[in-house]
Amino acid sequence: MSSKDKTYSVIILAAGKGTRMCSNIPKVLHALNHRPLIDYCINLTSSLSAQAKVLVVQPEHDLLFPAFIHDEVSYATQDQQLGTAHAVRCGLEAIDDYHDVLILCGDMPLLKLETLERFVALIDKGSSAVLTSTFKNPFGYGRVVRDTKDNLLRIVEEKDAKEEKTINEVNSGVMYLAAQMVRETIHKIQTNNVQKEQYLTDIIEIAIQEGHNFLAINIADEDEVLGINSKRDLAMAESILRKRNAEALLDQGVTLIDPGRVDVRGKVTAGKDVTLDIGVILEGNVELGDNVYIGPYSLIKDTSIGAGTKILSHSVIEASVIGSHCSIGPFARIRPGAELEDAVKVGNFVEIKKTKIGKGSKANHFSYLGDTQIGEHTNIGAGAITCNYDGKSKHKTIIGNNSFVGTNASLVAPVEIGDNAFVAAGSVITENVPSDSLGIARAKQENKKDWDKKG
Repeated sequence: MSSKDKTYSVIILAAGKGTRMCSNIPKVLHALNHRPLIDYCINLTSSLSAQAKVLVVQPEHDLLFPAFIHDEVSYATQDQQLGTAHAVRCGLEAIDDYHDVLILCGDMPLLKLETLERFVALIDKGSSAVLTSTFKNPFGYGRVVRDTKDNLLRIVEEKDAKEEKTINEVNSGVMYLAAQMVRETIHKIQTNNVQKEQYLTDIIEIAIQEGHNFLAINIADEDEVLGINSKRDLAMAESILRKRNAEALLDQGVTLIDPGRVDVRGKVTAGKDVTLDIGVILEGNVELGDNVYIGPYSLIKDTSIGAGTKILSHSVIEASVIGSHCSIGPFARIRPGAELEDAVKVGNFVEIKKTKIGKGSKANHFSYLGDTQIGEHTNIGAGAITCNYDGKSKHKTIIGNNSFVGTNASLVAPVEIGDNAFVAAGSVITENVPSDSLGIARAKQENKKDWDKKG
């Protein structure tokens, strides 16, 4: 039966205190790949055909709400930390009685959608199931106990396990609970265990004893069901996700100089013969044309880069559009709102903000260009800047085609430099420079003879 043919709601368990994180931040708000853990789980459910989605949180959930107010997600509060079964009971109050329930863990960010959809599809109507995995080292996880015919009997938590510790099949924490079964049995769960909590896993043995069908479906790989309980776990998840994302780039045909030292924190589309050097970070939505090269330790965020462009080392580009066959860096900073047309050269220690630069123009070193429009084939000299802020408002500088702005010139906006114009080095330009003109604005030099600097 397809997962889309079932009527079910999702309960996401996110009320754990996360004491092993040694932090004042709720566990599910710790960041993995620059996204909170809970965001992965919520995004996963957005692709499911669930009727309702309920997030079970702590009473002290002030930090959760600002980040995850979402029309499709409702909230239930677990007033007391009495165990996972108690958390599910809190969540059940927010969904219809005839819905089956899919239980997910807010601290399990690596679960794949295809695994979850396959898990739900394998469950017959009226049956329940737990998603399991086989671990090389199962320490810390509940063990799945089966009979000689491979039927599920129960799950034994790590702290209660004895001879069960030799079992390598573990509980992922993901369960699908049939509507009638869960509402008939969940209140029967006791606290006769080491932690004196209501374990949700105890519902399995109770349900089987009362004649309900309960399956253990072992289709998840070990990485998918990693639960984040400590900073060590979080670091491990970072490594796993980094590897996954690097492999996705390799599958697109991207050359990675060292796949272990490239971070993808968003969606990347790449053309042919793209190369990423070590330490590259790609965030948000990034588009890379054919033959793009990104140099070492560069950050590219929410940016499209045209074919044949080279980004040299330690450059930062955010929310910008870069044309084809450009050269940027090293140590360049392209801030949001920049638009570089084809064959533009931006050199070392140049900062550009909300600026459009025309085809073939250059700013080779040590310049700041803010709120500026530059025409084609214009040269910006070393140290030249546009003074776009007067302390209250931002103003625009316009520079025409085939013009030259000399070294250490300051263009005080609002100001226009025409086509084929020349601004002399060291000038402070406060008035427009017409086309085909030379603009000079320097104080007269005065030399004082026999000057004693100690006098």
